[in-house]
Amino acid sequence: MQGGLASPIPRSFEVALWIDFACINQDGAPAQELEERMAAIIGVCDLLLTPIVDKKESSWKLPMTFDNPIEDYKAAAWKEYWQRAWCRVEAYLAANLPLTEGEERANLFRGGLRSAQLAGRRPHVIFGTKEYRAQRPPMFLPGMVDATFRRYPPAGGELTSEADRPVIRALTEEARRHSPDGAPGYRGDLCPKGKANGYGRQTYEDGGVYDGEWAQGVPHGEGTYLWTWGDRFTGEWVHGKKHGHGMHTYADGGRFIGIMKNDVRQGHGEFFYHFGDHYRGFYENDLKAVGSWHFNNGDCRVCRWELHEDGDRSVVRGEGAYWAADRLTAWRLEDGVKTSQCTLDAAAAIRGRLGLGRATPAAYTPSHSQAACNWARFRVAHTLVTPTPTPAPPPPASHGVKISQSHEAASDWAHGVKTSQGHVGQLRQTALLASTARAFVSAGRDWQKQQASMFLRAWFV
Repeated sequence: MQGGLASPIPRSFEVALWIDFACINQDGAPAQELEERMAAIIGVCDLLLTPIVDKKESSWKLPMTFDNPIEDYKAAAWKEYWQRAWCRVEAYLAANLPLTEGEERANLFRGGLRSAQLAGRRPHVIFGTKEYRAQRPPMFLPGMVDATFRRYPPAGGELTSEADRPVIRALTEEARRHSPDGAPGYRGDLCPKGKANGYGRQTYEDGGVYDGEWAQGVPHGEGTYLWTWGDRFTGEWVHGKKHGHGMHTYADGGRFIGIMKNDVRQGHGEFFYHFGDHYRGFYENDLKAVGSWHFNNGDCRVCRWELHEDGDRSVVRGEGAYWAADRLTAWRLEDGVKTSQCTLDAAAAIRGRLGLGRATPAAYTPSHSQAACNWARFRVAHTLVTPTPTPAPPPPASHGVKISQSHEAASDWAHGVKTSQGHVGQLRQTALLASTARAFVSAGRDWQKQQASMFLRAWFV
């Protein structure tokens, strides 16, 4: 199968799968064979994919935010997977074995896969019936950092044969040898009472890292938080919560740039989706409220969103307008559905009634490189569209360079604003024909292979 426009895999890539256990002779000594080959196979893979068939997916809801994705993903097949010692050890190996080709290969991809590889991580991805039916992106799990491993030790998982447990321990030690030093703790400035105060870096028990300004033991000021599953927030913090301007980069490659209030999106903001669409408008209680949605084909609609009855997402409600990519043709919308063609003036009037101004939206095709640049622009221009802007703390003086935790990426900063990012290159077209995207798929049964195929059709084609 080949990659596609809306996937993290370039169109001309082919995807090779290694099906766990399906390639192993079960009549021989599979544990011994896996001990000899498992680390080598995972070491050349780009990601670990766990396909999940969930016959009861309608019986549970994905939370708006995950406190612990391993526990919060309620599919029975996932619970069964995570109880197994072999499944835990493959996840631990995938998280800690070094990537073999580094930045050059990472820059062949897009979205969350590229972000993870630039950070030196091999992501573990879930794609199940829930994601497929809801047309959601694959879910990136937190990395198996030491804290996660201590909570879910591979040797403590279930086994069909107890004779395999020494092999599990041996593979665990192989993974641990490559595990980075992520011991929890704080390094930085302190106040006279011994609390974090000033500038410092805190590594938490779950592997998350906050690097930035502190006041009386909590994040306060400018700072960056990196979640173990690959999300990253850079912006303003007040008394330990995201509050003010910020940019949240998601593990799937999407980016939000806008105003946060008490840890939720509130006020004006922009969201650049990993598949190329772009939303610009207002948020209420972390959900879209009213704004312009720019499609990756150039079309645009303006509308209002309201909370769905299930309480976990927003849906289009009421009147709206839709413009073709050339902005010469327009339609009226009702609950997000085109009802009739209308004049450009009528469409502009609808936009005005929504509080977005009467001008026809400019033709605009967003890209992720633009999203990075918009972070600096947003911090300057947000006061023009936000009635009650949150005052920003004084920016750091002069210029500086920030090095990422993995030492794989660097960024230049000027007066508190990121001005450029290291290791941001274009796709190397000459390398596409000679490269193969390798995915390590933790599946062996026929229904799991079917789900893996479903994943590829949905995201790589």
